[in-house]
Amino acid sequence: MSKTDLEVSLPSDREISMARSFDAPREMIFKAYTMPELLKRWLVPFDSELAVCEVDLRVGGKLRLVWRMEGQPDLGLTSIFKEIVPPERLVATEIFDGGAESLSTLIFEERGGRTVMTNTILYDSKETRDFVLKTGMSTGVSDAYDKLEALLATMPAA
Repeated sequence: MSKTDLEVSLPSDREISMARSFDAPREMIFKAYTMPELLKRWLVPFDSELAVCEVDLRVGGKLRLVWRMEGQPDLGLTSIFKEIVPPERLVATEIFDGGAESLSTLIFEERGGRTVMTNTILYDSKETRDFVLKTGMSTGVSDAYDKLEALLATMPAA
């Protein structure tokens, strides 16, 4: 894995896995992934805005995100946290408004002074997974992760 490229793989016919290495401790990345004031600064691919960002970080708690882009309909996501192991792991269901439920497993792993963050998403079917791949999701994720890298460079070490 190069230091900043997003690696996308297909571990099974219902999964997409995306991994990227960051030059920051996993505690900082976990914090950036779970605090609304930080999420709003990086989880905004391209020219979008995170109009709604609510995080109830507890097992059974909800994450609600709504992205807004000029000239496009809002895109909403609701997640329910199933497992929280700071700063190692987050597991949550994900449902985009009007879509099928998926299961996201985020792993934050320190390797050689860097942190590799891997998000593996399990979909309800191969067809759903293939549809998601065709939307260009990985391009948006890559753009957001570039913004996360820039944000991490400005955050004080824990």
